Amino acid sequence: MDFIDYLVMVGMHFICLPMVCRDMTPRLIACMGGPLCGLIAGMQLIDMCFDMLIVYDLPLSDGIDVFKPRRAAFLYYHTMLNGRHVNAALLGIILVSFLGSIVGLERSSPEMRRQFCLLGALMSVGTGGYLACAVTRYTAIRFATVYDERLFDGWEMVVAARMVLFVSITIAQPFLFGIQMMQDGGEIALTKDKLTD
Repeated sequence: MDFIDYLVMVGMHFICLPMVCRDMTPRLIACMGGPLCGLIAGMQLIDMCFDMLIVYDLPLSDGIDVFKPRRAAFLYYHTMLNGRHVNAALLGIILVSFLGSIVGLERSSPEMRRQFCLLGALMSVGTGGYLACAVTRYTAIRFATVYDERLFDGWEMVVAARMVLFVSITIAQPFLFGIQMMQDGGEIALTKDKLTD
């Protein structure tokens, strides 16, 4: 990490600091969870374009030259993983998720806390597998100084981790919606239509 990387890291911590402010409620955190999940899923879908090249050994052409799939993927991943704006966004996702989980558990009613615990258990499977199978590979690619095709050996595990993460994100949505529907006391919030019935 160079000086700019440290500035990005410190800056993102300051940007995410409002997550622990007194006005942050579990319902607001759950509302933020949906867009975060969408951002994560979108980033994963983009990366899967290169996953398919690697797994199926599909050459990539720009109309002039033909590139080996692993080499093309290396150029993409190495550029993307060293992009400071990408690392800032990823750090923001991690910090908001981590701080949001803590605040959600601390400030929730018993019923909300159960929902947050189930959500946390579900996402720990998806993110835990992704950290173990994909992020370790990304670290090696990020700090590689030259292309080495062995960096992509067994890439099927990365694809499998992405699939598990997609499933986790999908199953998490009803939990997020359920928390959003609850009042701070834990009971389901009633709309005007339900109150008049």
